[in-house]
Amino acid sequence: YAVVKGEDVIKSDKACDCVVIHATLPPRVSLVELKSGSVKQTQVLEKFLSTSKLIPLIERDVLGNKKCQIRLLLLTKGRKRASFYMFWRAHKIKINGERHTVQVLPCGSELASSYTDR
Repeated sequence: YAVVKGEDVIKSDKACDCVVIHATLPPRVSLVELKSGSVKQTQVLEKFLSTSKLIPLIERDVLGNKKCQIRLLLLTKGRKRASFYMFWRAHKIKINGERHTVQVLPCGSELASSYTDR
């Protein structure tokens, strides 16, 4: 797999902290945002939306036109209020015509744990 810093790829807009390209079968791409303090939900949502524009390019240029499974991961420090989790379950981000939900996980979670949820 490869881990790319989002702002190194997207220079003109806000981007997620990391883009993880996992060249397995099926290929997987995870957009990861890391938050240790307060989370401004609209800014994080904007980062996921702008970084999601990379998915078609990754599929074409990196994965040889193979469709990939997509994960949107928000890793946070500490527990949040119930309304925080409800916000992320309610917001779907459309990528390649499919709607995706942001998974909220605690900091220190392993990437493999996000794959078992689907």
